Amino acid sequence: MPNFHLAAHCIKYLITARHKRGYGIHSPFLFEFITKGISAPNRNFILPDVEKLYGNLKRDCSEIIVTDFGAGSHKMKNDNRKICEIAKYSLMPLKYRLLLAKNFNYLKINTVLELGTSLGVTTAYLAKYAGNTVTSIEGDLNLYELATENLKKLNIKNVNLINDEFASALEKINQKFDAILIDGNHTYKATIQYFNKLIANNCHNKTILIFDDIYWSKGMTQAWKEIKKSSKTTLTLDFCKLGIAFLNPGLSKQNFVVRY
Repeated sequence: MPNFHLAAHCIKYLITARHKRGYGIHSPFLFEFITKGISAPNRNFILPDVEKLYGNLKRDCSEIIVTDFGAGSHKMKNDNRKICEIAKYSLMPLKYRLLLAKNFNYLKINTVLELGTSLGVTTAYLAKYAGNTVTSIEGDLNLYELATENLKKLNIKNVNLINDEFASALEKINQKFDAILIDGNHTYKATIQYFNKLIANNCHNKTILIFDDIYWSKGMTQAWKEIKKSSKTTLTLDFCKLGIAFLNPGLSKQNFVVRY
């Protein structure tokens, strides 16, 4: 089923997005973040072994049963799903995996929390560019087992993979993280609940919060609007698919739509 809400926001983004090279930005931090961070050449951050695995997943037509704990999928309506379809429709595109890699590299991110492991491809990028450990939570057992296998194939050892529902897992995690990626339950209620929970227990002043699929639905768009307005966030960056919120009180309260 076509997602007209998402399509409309993609068109709006293409028309309104600016600041690709830092032009018109008066914040020294954001100017350097864009010019030295996200504008760095993509080729420097591609992980060939991960992309080879991703290619194999896109050709794997074996089926698994997947239990959705959130809003589900626009493309996959059945619980029986082919791995190639999960790779095609559910995994973050390379363009945005590289955006995360460049952000982590520039900001010197050490500890990461990921809500939504799926097949572990994005997790692999987070792990490669995190200075220390990645804690990744996956609610579905079959996806958790596949992700565990994929990370072993890549010889990635700095991921703590947890099979649990997000709300339950967060009750047990008291660590504060440098970066948190929320990519799993695309509903308004869950996104706002996770935001408030993470702010209270798992963030410090320089934590960055990354929200995937901010225009996936009207509910996600409303959640992103409220996150931007929150007194807890300062600088926010809209990349159409991803939204990044900084908590650093030393930054001005500003919202930017950045072409990427």
